[in-house]
Amino acid sequence: MLNKFDIDFLENHTQFYSKLTKEDKDIFNSKAIHVMYSKDDSLYFSDKNCNGFITVLSGSLRAFLTSEEGKEITLYRLEKGYSCILSASCIFKNIQFSINIDALENTEAIVLPSEYLQRFSQNNMSLNQYILDLTQSRFSEVMWIMQDIVFTSFDKRLIKYLESFNEKVIKVTHESIANDLGTAREVVSRMLKYFEKEGMVKLSRGSITIIDLNKNK
Repeated sequence: MLNKFDIDFLENHTQFYSKLTKEDKDIFNSKAIHVMYSKDDSLYFSDKNCNGFITVLSGSLRAFLTSEEGKEITLYRLEKGYSCILSASCIFKNIQFSINIDALENTEAIVLPSEYLQRFSQNNMSLNQYILDLTQSRFSEVMWIMQDIVFTSFDKRLIKYLESFNEKVIKVTHESIANDLGTAREVVSRMLKYFEKEGMVKLSRGSITIIDLNKNK
């Protein structure tokens, strides 16, 4: 059951809550739970293990896929106010999808059991459209990432990744970059060393200083 802080947050920081009827809000407030994930906690969701619709209150979650060989590829991150529809993918009869989520830091979230989200959307066209739009957006992100992996050389993908931080000094490990980009840590380290040799970056333990990424363009 949610407390007043949770309800106020949903009212002010999410798009879906305002679309619920008064009756549905009462059900949501009584059936949803406030959860806390510690840094590095891992969750797994599939069409057979569908725990619910997650909305982040604070902290950060990472949604990713894992291959049979153990390689990871980051799909997207969930920050404050963002919701994960793929963790409730079992509400879609013809979609079979498995997703991993881990906590990048200590994170608080609200989780609504999937059956209630499905019930609400069946009788609420506005909420149903929001769910469809959110699902389409997430799958578009997944398709963009897959296309990027297949058609873009790794050096350009790595440059784009580093640029996305929009910071001079990036606090990130080679292992984390490898997980985000779906490759081996050794590949990341080798390319970063090449970038350093070319005067594009300066490497330090646990951080990368950007000098001039345009040298390779």
